[in-house]
Amino acid sequence: MNAGPSVPGAIRQRLLDRMRPLAPLTVLCGVPGTAKSELIRQLAEQMAADAGSRGHPVVLVDFPRRHLGDVAALAFAIDAVIEVLGPGVVDAGVVSDLHRGRVDLGEFAGNARRRRVAMAGASLLLMNYEWQSSSGLDRILVEYARAGLDVVCSLVDVAPLRDLAQAQGVTVRVIDDGDLRFRAPELEALARSLGIEPSEELVVRVEEMTAGLPDIAAVMMLQLAGVERVVVERGEALILRRGAREELVPVDRPGARAQDDRAPLRRVDPGAFQLDDLRRVVAAMRYRGFAAGDPLTGEQGSSGFVRFLDAVLEVPQVDVDALEDLLPGCGAFVQRLVSAGYARLELWERPVGRLVWNEGFRIVARQWRRNAAAGDLADSSGGFPVRLAQWCAERDRYAEAVEVLRQTGDDRLLERFAASRFVDLIVDGRTHGLASLLPASAGAAASCPSTTVLSALEAHPLARDDRDIAIVLEALLPQLSKDFEDPDPLIRLRSVEEFLVAAGALDRWEDAPGAEERGIDALEECLATGRLTQGRAAKEYAFLGMISLLRADIVAARRALTRSVAVSVPGSRDFRIAATGLILLEGYFGEFLFDRSFDRARLLEEELPLAQRGERWQGSLVVTRLARSWTRVWNGSYEEGLEESVRLVREAPRTAIHPIVVWTQILELLLTGRPAEARVLVRGVDRRVADLGHPPRRSPVFVLGATLACVADGRLPEALGFASRRPSHEGVLDEVTQMVLATASGQKTEGPGPEYFDPDQAPPSARASTLLTCAWAAARVHSGHGAQAVEAMHGLAASASPIDVDFACRFMTREDTVRLRDLAESVAPGSVSEAIAKAVDGPHAVMEDLAVVSLSGVQLAVVDGLRRGLRNQEIADELYLSVNTVKTHLRTIYRKLGASNRAEAVALAKTFGLLDR
Repeated sequence: MNAGPSVPGAIRQRLLDRMRPLAPLTVLCGVPGTAKSELIRQLAEQMAADAGSRGHPVVLVDFPRRHLGDVAALAFAIDAVIEVLGPGVVDAGVVSDLHRGRVDLGEFAGNARRRRVAMAGASLLLMNYEWQSSSGLDRILVEYARAGLDVVCSLVDVAPLRDLAQAQGVTVRVIDDGDLRFRAPELEALARSLGIEPSEELVVRVEEMTAGLPDIAAVMMLQLAGVERVVVERGEALILRRGAREELVPVDRPGARAQDDRAPLRRVDPGAFQLDDLRRVVAAMRYRGFAAGDPLTGEQGSSGFVRFLDAVLEVPQVDVDALEDLLPGCGAFVQRLVSAGYARLELWERPVGRLVWNEGFRIVARQWRRNAAAGDLADSSGGFPVRLAQWCAERDRYAEAVEVLRQTGDDRLLERFAASRFVDLIVDGRTHGLASLLPASAGAAASCPSTTVLSALEAHPLARDDRDIAIVLEALLPQLSKDFEDPDPLIRLRSVEEFLVAAGALDRWEDAPGAEERGIDALEECLATGRLTQGRAAKEYAFLGMISLLRADIVAARRALTRSVAVSVPGSRDFRIAATGLILLEGYFGEFLFDRSFDRARLLEEELPLAQRGERWQGSLVVTRLARSWTRVWNGSYEEGLEESVRLVREAPRTAIHPIVVWTQILELLLTGRPAEARVLVRGVDRRVADLGHPPRRSPVFVLGATLACVADGRLPEALGFASRRPSHEGVLDEVTQMVLATASGQKTEGPGPEYFDPDQAPPSARASTLLTCAWAAARVHSGHGAQAVEAMHGLAASASPIDVDFACRFMTREDTVRLRDLAESVAPGSVSEAIAKAVDGPHAVMEDLAVVSLSGVQLAVVDGLRRGLRNQEIADELYLSVNTVKTHLRTIYRKLGASNRAEAVALAKTFGLLDR
């Protein structure tokens, strides 16, 4: 006995009437839950009642809902035929062979016409045939139909059987989903049979939620009628109503029970049953014996329509263009779903439109699909949802891609997507839709680093301002840095990118120095070994170049951006991003990195609006603005350059602490003669970093910038304090820092000359070479080596531009500039000589013979008290001073040392040798 809610003829009599008289081959074609088998049972009962007076036998074959195999299914059907028509219809030897599994299906089908006489006038009705359908059995059915039998069966995908029948000239009648689903009058009749008043609102609600699927609509109505539970026992299903514990009512045919006219119909709230209720009911249905919960394990389970459903049901809606690209030839399936009301098409001009599921149908069908044969679309990579997400990503529709994968509920798929598209999600599409996925703990974050970093970035662009996010990212950084050593270059590349973004979101720009170079090396290896395509590598190079710029790693930025431009398609997005960065570096280095015909101004004018509107990662706004700023500096318009960098900070205040922005503003303030403002800027950054709980910045570019700002403002103690952050000298910037300090303290040195650079490495830029040559030549004049200075001046006159010379002189002392002017006037008169002469009266970032720090004996005693952690009153008591006098001494000490608090005063006093270390 069927253990599910079945649909009586009184409700769907229209279909039974339509099916008669029978066609040679009638197929009820519908998705699970359309109660096809119950209709076939009811048809058999009505035909049997009619045939009693006419002698037309009806054979009903109730196949089990599991795949038997072709021979076993045929034996099952023949046994049913013999039971109705007698043993003479099939030879005993054939029956025996069937049960032994020794029958050739092709031969059996060929003998169908010979058995026609014995089975003449009979009708063969096959329930649950979709579980047994195969090409061999389909051929037998078609042959019996050709031999004169009327055959009725149920399927999910009629295409294979229909094509075979039409090829043999057999007429096929198809009753499809649009006919099988409940219509409003049938839902009303079902409600009345269960004692429910079928209001218009209730009928609409049930139809919307169940998409008219008869089995599910019956279950929903049972719930609304007050059913507390369903009990399946000994092949019979019973229900228990609320408030009547002893009332067990058979549910085999709920509509068959006539409503007591004396009992009032029950009014129910249409909103009382929600989608979550439907999910729970459907999830339990497979244990109650209802059809929608059973799998298709035969050939129907992997047919075209079922495979299409298996793929597309994973997403609530799908772009029509994506369907055409990813599942070609699915148009008939789409039309079937739309005609049945299981989905709808929403069409627009762009994009073309979407297929949107009826959510109730999707809930039911997904439960069936979880138990159904997955077909060849369910692969280890996540199947159709992953393919659809990649399709969306390729069209820069990242929010849709993320939403598709979110719907699967599989975090592993989302993490694989986030890792493979990490750069795209940041540079092109931001991280829309990921904020809610931020792991709640560091342990959870460790298993999905890419998703964690991206979701943190979207949840709060400056993650340091959200304690919960900051804790998760802080804990993730050590794990990411460990992967820097992974033997797989792709893992190394991803870990570097994730680390750099996470560190930037925390304002920890100086963490893991050299990480950019590691990432570029890994990228080079991936490209060389074919792990990344050239187009993909262009985007990765551009991203690493941009990150390097933000961290003020100019060497790494130049390397990455140059490579990106080299491997990208001219004019492409990646090319334009990388080109913007190189324009910045052109101004910084003061040389042409592009051909002179390249239209830099137009590119920047086109890119800036995109960055301002948020159509690019915010890092692109920084780089674009600074590219405009440094272009002005390159041309000698220092004031205009400063205006551009100031405008950047005004538009995006969070950029004020970016290393490259700080460095740029320091140099531009010094170039325009504003040393006090430069020093205030440095100290502001220092305070902000300290407030965040981060260690003081000690990158060579920051230390050099801070040293220059303090020296230019006449604050040698502060300059020495900043320089002490880098006790070891690791490169040219450290060498320049020491040269500036030596000059400022009266210890004149020649510093690194033009020969400083390794001849095997790339030569210095024109502007850097000019600066070093000018400083070196002035020092040679000062030390009495005029001949070498003359030779250097001839070289300057031949190669340097006036703008490069002016730039160089602003980072020399006024005294050195005068020496250089006197030498140039006699050795190389011309534009270079005129530029040096004009620079004499301009601003100079380096000062000579600044006063060394000295403290009085009382002041030293006060500092010693600070070192020992004494409070002002304790220091006053120890030195026999008043507290106000101690405070006055402290203000003087802070001013002399360039300190802003007690701890800085002690540290700087140690640096200057005023206290024992």
